[in-house]
Amino acid sequence: MHAPVRELYLSPEASLQIAAHLQDYPHLFLDPMAEADLVQLGIGAYAPLTGFMVREQYRSSLETMRLPDGRLWPIPIALPARAEEVRPLSPDRPVALLDFTGRLRGLMWVQDVWARDPEEEALAVYGTRDLRHPGVAFLFRRPPYYVGGPIRLLAPRPQPQGTTTGAARLPSTPAAVRRRLRELGWSQVAGFQTRNPLHYGHLYLLEEALQNVDGILLHPLVGPTKPDDLPAAVRLEVYRRTVSAYLPSGRVLLALYSGPMRYAGPREAVLHALVRRNFGCTHFLIGRDHAGVGDYYPPDAARELVMAFGRELGITPMPFETAFYCQKCGRSTIAKRCPHPPEDHRPLAGTEVRRRLQRGQPVDDMFPPEIAEILRTYYNASALGEDREAKSQASNPPAAVPGRATTSH
Repeated sequence: MHAPVRELYLSPEASLQIAAHLQDYPHLFLDPMAEADLVQLGIGAYAPLTGFMVREQYRSSLETMRLPDGRLWPIPIALPARAEEVRPLSPDRPVALLDFTGRLRGLMWVQDVWARDPEEEALAVYGTRDLRHPGVAFLFRRPPYYVGGPIRLLAPRPQPQGTTTGAARLPSTPAAVRRRLRELGWSQVAGFQTRNPLHYGHLYLLEEALQNVDGILLHPLVGPTKPDDLPAAVRLEVYRRTVSAYLPSGRVLLALYSGPMRYAGPREAVLHALVRRNFGCTHFLIGRDHAGVGDYYPPDAARELVMAFGRELGITPMPFETAFYCQKCGRSTIAKRCPHPPEDHRPLAGTEVRRRLQRGQPVDDMFPPEIAEILRTYYNASALGEDREAKSQASNPPAAVPGRATTSH
């Protein structure tokens, strides 16, 4: 049994009092990644962390993938801030954490402020300083300082019974997921993260995994992702339909992981394993190029790093082979079960899915018919919207900004 996770919520009374006197608090604005990280800290998904890292924790995680006390933690969770935001800060004074609209999201008690080095962090976490890497590009756009200290998250408002719909009904915190797993009576649970639609290859692998565990926690990431990733709402529709129609009844629990996607490859794979441990999983399904992007990481690097930590993770890695569609077999399979040569194999990767859909090519060999139709509908609507926007810009070119020089090439 996993150790309980601690939720770090402000009391309703404190939340009301702070909101009423918000002008009395210094404040920090959260970018999308920081806001998502704040939520994960508050709900216990990032246990044992209880706040944004102070400098000692940051450097230890950056250099050794561990906290100063030796516990495994592969990626620094740090809060960026602008120069004008850090000037009024003082030690242990509460600071209001606001989203981009100015809405209160939580509090932090400042313990440390320092100038960050994005080049050093990029090389350590992402293995590259290449700005074409989406995680590196975002890292370099963030403000120049880090602020560390313990946090409290604004507690979610209770919803009247019967008013929650869609994603709001799905469990999204470690406490809620663990409670549901206990109700289901599962003692062996494999967590599976995805940010892509479930294709035939995923279904094959999930069915294989179900031979060794009581159930699967299907745990899609619905936090901030790069712009060309499929929107979370579309993915959730795909997951719901896939679970209800194509996976064994009562053997799969669909829940939400609202953390951000960093595309940090091997290090992020370790982070995802630790998060699933906190959500109550006993096993973690991991395939080739987990959390990767482009060709920045060797295909097996993430799986190898996760496997290297073994029992220290507190969760058992379940590596799986990459599935593909074999034109001769007429189905999804894996290399050790397919007698046909590689030229008969078609990849089932998310990159290939996006490429085909963006070009209007069929994906019926990758997805069940109704799932393929959902994806075609989305990409057709997106293409139509982009075409309309391009025509609008062509007929209404933007006016020159007064006082700004323009150049032509």
